[in-house]
Amino acid sequence: MVALTTLFTGLVAALGVAASPTALTTRQTPSGEGTHNGFFYSFWTDGGSRVTYTNGAAGSYSVTWQSGGNFVGGKGWNPGTTNRVISYSGSYNPNGNSYLAVYGWTRNPLIEYYVVENFGTYNPSSGATRRGQVVSDGDTYDLYESTRTNQPSIDGTSTFQQFWSVRRTKRTGGTVTMANHFNAVPPDGASAVVRAGAAQPAASPALPAPPATSGTPSASKQQQQQQQYLKPESFGQSAAQPTACGQGRVSVRCTYMDFTTQHIVDSGSSTSLLYPSPTINLFPGIRTLYIPSANQPTMATPLEPFYKLRCSCNSYPWGKQGSRSLAARLCAKTPGWTKSSSDASDLSDFKIDEDSPYAEMWMGTYPVLPSYVASTGEDLQAVLDRHPKELLGEHVISKFGHSLLPFLPKVLSISKALPLQLHPNKEFASKLHEKDPEKFGDPNHKPEIALALSEFEAFCGFKPIKDIAPLLKLDPIKLFLDESNMSAVKLDNDGLRSLVKTILSSSDDLIKKTYQGLASLPASTFTGVNESIPKLAPRLASQYDKSDPGVLVALLTMNYLVLQPGEAIYIPADGVHAYLSGDIIECMARSDNVLNTGFCPSAERDSAEDFCSVLTFAPHSPEQCMLPPKSYQRSEKGKTRVFQPPLSEFNVLETRLGPDETEVLGKVGASIVLATEGGATVKAGGKSFELEEGNTYFVSQGVSVDIKAKGQGLLMHTAYVE
Repeated sequence: MVALTTLFTGLVAALGVAASPTALTTRQTPSGEGTHNGFFYSFWTDGGSRVTYTNGAAGSYSVTWQSGGNFVGGKGWNPGTTNRVISYSGSYNPNGNSYLAVYGWTRNPLIEYYVVENFGTYNPSSGATRRGQVVSDGDTYDLYESTRTNQPSIDGTSTFQQFWSVRRTKRTGGTVTMANHFNAVPPDGASAVVRAGAAQPAASPALPAPPATSGTPSASKQQQQQQQYLKPESFGQSAAQPTACGQGRVSVRCTYMDFTTQHIVDSGSSTSLLYPSPTINLFPGIRTLYIPSANQPTMATPLEPFYKLRCSCNSYPWGKQGSRSLAARLCAKTPGWTKSSSDASDLSDFKIDEDSPYAEMWMGTYPVLPSYVASTGEDLQAVLDRHPKELLGEHVISKFGHSLLPFLPKVLSISKALPLQLHPNKEFASKLHEKDPEKFGDPNHKPEIALALSEFEAFCGFKPIKDIAPLLKLDPIKLFLDESNMSAVKLDNDGLRSLVKTILSSSDDLIKKTYQGLASLPASTFTGVNESIPKLAPRLASQYDKSDPGVLVALLTMNYLVLQPGEAIYIPADGVHAYLSGDIIECMARSDNVLNTGFCPSAERDSAEDFCSVLTFAPHSPEQCMLPPKSYQRSEKGKTRVFQPPLSEFNVLETRLGPDETEVLGKVGASIVLATEGGATVKAGGKSFELEEGNTYFVSQGVSVDIKAKGQGLLMHTAYVE
């Protein structure tokens, strides 16, 4: 049984150095707690901040403050339940470290939780352990967890969990359906989250000492207040040890305030709160807190024409081992980041482990592996959210309806076949996301390009019918078709769909027997585009299994390509593909959705029905898979080519310079720039930086770039949106 204690609480608090009940400063409303117009309220400050807290009519109040120490204040109800639907509206203009969130505690288990609707310069979940996501109220919330050890809580000094549920698209108004967050149990039974009342994982601050009525209370008075403050019906505020609090104002209006709204405001923020009269026994209130962490920036990232980034690299079995992985080598040079613990926001420098495979270095703002500004440690997306017009441009914001970076570039290092896969179109992705948000983390499509950095092998799309037809006449395949009642299949688009679906749905024994028959045929049996089959078949079967249906689908029906450095392919949404080997730049629309049906364990395969229902069965030649580059019109020296896929989210530039050569790129949209090889001195927006191999930069929209290569020359890739 989960005991709900101050389950839904809205709050405004700004916390500076150490939270303490001493040196309390009284403003319009004395420090303390009580009831005002039927609402419970509490207010506390350590005296370090020039803060004014004012209780208003009904459930309203206001807070203003300037740089200094800590304060916590707000109005609401106490306790709460798990099934409230909250509607609220207001204004929230943060300038510094702050956030707007549903906040509360549970008992048995003791959990502190947050449902974050908006935040300022710092994503409060940064560095916490990701536990999945949940779809609610028109968007995806990412779930995180951390543990606080021997820290203040509503039950005194304790060890407890903190759960975050962080909305991807920030807002300051709408509906919060709390039951969706409570019912979203993280995978693997993480922390034994209880559906009946535990909140979702979130990293958050510690609890400060209780508020006092005025002045500096005696030790005995403090102890008495502590006992009173931490009663089950009381509200526990949060605190920590930040560097500065800034200044701000709070203002939000809630039409149904059955929850906690938390503001952590710093450096000139603006928010305010009005509550209607209470109709249920809850304790919402608004408070503002300043919450630091080990990875939190010590200052808000200033507006600049470019930012050096820290990126990260993941580890999948198909990645290259240790320093043989280009993705890992590039990531280590910035250096990139990695988590050094599962406790707090503790990110350390990425270092290569020679015993681990490294698959992908991610660049950008997708929450799975976000990039951080190297100079401040701030999440790049937080900087974009604070300066969307300056950094992204009004046109991009208008086109996509948000301030998220709409593309995701990666470096992939591939030692064996990736899963046979497709990325669903927007319509199907939205349905999958709604049905299973844990697996399909967003509702977006994911068309992509793959640009070779080394020799690169891939299966891409379906072969022309004329190249598939001869293979179906081979004895092992004829036997398969007979046993599958497919002998009369007409090989057109519908027939190809039926063939692929049949292979994917067949038994392991039938797939294995068919593969063995195919592999036993003489190499001379296969000609033209199919002459690679005798070499590919045993290689794929050794990497996975002879019973893997992906082997037959790829060998019989798909184009096999070998690209050289500088060549690229385009994979549309719903396009079947599998990468086999090599190092590539991959860039895609902002999504991580994928359906897998081969080259992976059977437990990881998606249903053949889903896969084939969305898959595009339009055969085309290998040449039609290619994405040839064009001359880039804004290249003054002609040293840059552009890869332009048929979509609106991004283009990719490739700049190649010899030793000491120069290039000038005219103003483009918001960009992610990677020095893949060599280095250069770069001037942008009236400033300059040294671009070294492995360095990744975000460059603002509307900024021209002047490049001079160093002695080793330069290979630079730039993904941008306009």
